[in-house]
Amino acid sequence: VIQSLQNESVQLKAVAYKLLHKRKEAGLEQVIAALNPYHYKFFECLTTLSGHTSDVLGIAFSPNGKTIATGSCNNDVKLWNIQTSQLICTFDENLLTPYSLAFSPDGGTLYGSNWNEIKIWDLQNKQEILTLKGDFNAVHSLVVTPDGTLISSSQDNNICVWEHPLSGKYYNLEQHYCHVLEFNIVNLALSIDGRVLSIGSAVDRAIKIWNWKQRQQIATLANETLDSNYELPVLSCVAISPDGKIVIGGGENQVDVWDIGKKEKIYTITLEADNSIRSISVSKDGKTFFGALNRTIRIWNLLTGEAIHDLEGHSASVTCIAVSPDGKTIVSGSHYGTIKIWGIPE
Repeated sequence: VIQSLQNESVQLKAVAYKLLHKRKEAGLEQVIAALNPYHYKFFECLTTLSGHTSDVLGIAFSPNGKTIATGSCNNDVKLWNIQTSQLICTFDENLLTPYSLAFSPDGGTLYGSNWNEIKIWDLQNKQEILTLKGDFNAVHSLVVTPDGTLISSSQDNNICVWEHPLSGKYYNLEQHYCHVLEFNIVNLALSIDGRVLSIGSAVDRAIKIWNWKQRQQIATLANETLDSNYELPVLSCVAISPDGKIVIGGGENQVDVWDIGKKEKIYTITLEADNSIRSISVSKDGKTFFGALNRTIRIWNLLTGEAIHDLEGHSASVTCIAVSPDGKTIVSGSHYGTIKIWGIPE
């Protein structure tokens, strides 16, 4: 079976991989790991979740990987059991466009953006417990650190740090100013240890890197300038490698990959002219990243920029993606409310 992994036939490799990845014999883990990141070629759509009736805006995995939260333009947030594909509950009271969702480190609390405020739900009791408000505009992105600190960004360029979210108190890390527009969608991404925060600015396509605990900016990554027609591709998403050494910024048909320490661009990926990227996620082993494109999830080798595989099956543009903590499951959302779960069939 192991020899079949070297066969030229993708179908035969897939069968061999499916047989081996379930087994626990000594040494097999190394064999399976050696295939990363190319085992994503064997991924298939396992199921499609129905329930949202409008565009899916955000997806988040719980820390244990057993639950996902999804938010849609229909002004609702849903919790799903990822193993059974069953709907757990729906939050839809007083909600407006939940662009971003994030779980607390213990998985017991869910945060969701709600225009110019942040909702907090207790997942054990399945009820809202607090609404966070402040001097900021529409909240666009949320991340949570391993120690439970919530960090939010808003369209008026404010980056707010909520060290104890239930206290309702926050401080401003910075304002990510853009010289073109007063309102500028700002995206956040966090290294796995929670120390390195990347802040992506939509219009000027700059990515700022922060040690947020020390309130120290580490780098500004930008080597392009806007022309008179403001035709630089808008930055719509950012992601950071688990070790905090590489940051990825994507928007329209361009993806830039940066070395944070060297403050240099490693490479640029130019998509097809009629394609665009809306969401990026990085695997927990740091070998792979995933992009939400027009009706497709594309998978790249992070170190080389090589396109490994396309997951196809959505009938509309993919709006958001998330990868499970163990890297064995991808969840994608699209226009018109479709959610798909991808993995290797049992």
